[in-house]
Amino acid sequence: MTLLSPEVRIGARALCLIAWTALAACSSTMAPVSPLRPAGMAMDETQKIGLDHKHGANAAMVRAFYGVPILQKSLFWDGNGEVDDYGAGVAAFRFVSDGVMLGMGVNGSVWMEPGHDVYAAEWEGLLRYYPAAEGMFFVDLGGGWVQGTEAVPTGGTDWNMSFQLGSGYEIPVSKGASVLLGACYHHTSNALGPQNDRNPSQNEIRFWVGWAFNF
Repeated sequence: MTLLSPEVRIGARALCLIAWTALAACSSTMAPVSPLRPAGMAMDETQKIGLDHKHGANAAMVRAFYGVPILQKSLFWDGNGEVDDYGAGVAAFRFVSDGVMLGMGVNGSVWMEPGHDVYAAEWEGLLRYYPAAEGMFFVDLGGGWVQGTEAVPTGGTDWNMSFQLGSGYEIPVSKGASVLLGACYHHTSNALGPQNDRNPSQNEIRFWVGWAFNF
């Protein structure tokens, strides 16, 4: 075996020392990179998952619902309709302020009248308010027009007006998208008055699940 000369061993040690010193100097000047975001991207460039609630953001929503009637009196109006209904709807919103959005939508519903189903379309205006602008809990207020293929409820008219008040919760699933869960008090009436025999209005609780996303 050939042994290295003392001069070669000294030179190798010196090169190792220089390399180690240079590596230590480079590592001390490099900024740490967070594993939660791409290298080179500042923290303020990343967006939280879920809907953007900031002023000027746009959002769309699709949802499915099921309505369970509440008999007699609920809140301000009588409600003697007794039929369940179910359906789906779409809506578009714009945040007019942080945590406050206005929108319009349309729902298609099936009213399970005795002996046969009646179909209806509902056009509605909506206000959604997040008490904490970036929070997940929200409150809904809305109203609209319902047009049925026949009278809804039975004995009323094929046209009605609607009112709703409810709340829900947002479950973020990805950047700019969330699953929504909610329930609302929903009133359907032709506003002919409680003394009119063609005004069998309906009060109900609508349970719904939806998907919302920014665009």
